[in-house]
Amino acid sequence: MKKLCNHPDLLWEKVKAHEPGYADLEQFFPPGHDPRNLHPELSGKVAVLDAILALIRSSSDDKVVLISNYTQTLDLFQQLAALRRYPFVRLDGSMSIKKRAKIVEKFNDPCGGDFIFMLSSKAGGCGLNLIGANRLVMFDPDWNPANDEQAMARVWRDGQKKNCYIYRLLAQLFLLNAKTQKSLDVMVTKIQVPQVEAGGIIGLRGLGSDQVQRPWLER
Repeated sequence: MKKLCNHPDLLWEKVKAHEPGYADLEQFFPPGHDPRNLHPELSGKVAVLDAILALIRSSSDDKVVLISNYTQTLDLFQQLAALRRYPFVRLDGSMSIKKRAKIVEKFNDPCGGDFIFMLSSKAGGCGLNLIGANRLVMFDPDWNPANDEQAMARVWRDGQKKNCYIYRLLAQLFLLNAKTQKSLDVMVTKIQVPQVEAGGIIGLRGLGSDQVQRPWLER
């Protein structure tokens, strides 16, 4: 379901191979569909991302970090950037430490031309400083809120001179799943409760105690 929420193209190989559970899904793809040609409109999340990037690009000189848990989704980002002719760099687990340092330095250069930094969440460790960007998109949030907060801290850290904006994308299909709703409640509570106790400033401060607590958490 996570792949479907990100973009149906991520299921295409299984659909074409007629794997169990996927054989009847080809009818939902456009005739003559070719996943090598990205269609943003086939995914609500990609369509929203496309609109966000277009607005930022046309109205500011801000740079953007795109984060996903999956390298296949980073491939989609690359297709979108190529389609819209956005200059970008990419960092995932396959990249050497030396090369990482070079692309980070290049991206953070105010005179550099890169608009997007595509980042695998598993490759974005605590020491990664991406203050060249002040906008960050969490395309598929992690169930461990600590991982998401660590990812968000790539742009919001010492040396950042601009206001930072975080976009967290969630698909309706994902939210309507009962198991997902329960897991999401746990994630929100994990974020909120420690910060309420500590008087922290990061998080969903608008939630009341009745919204933070869920009956099933008290069982």
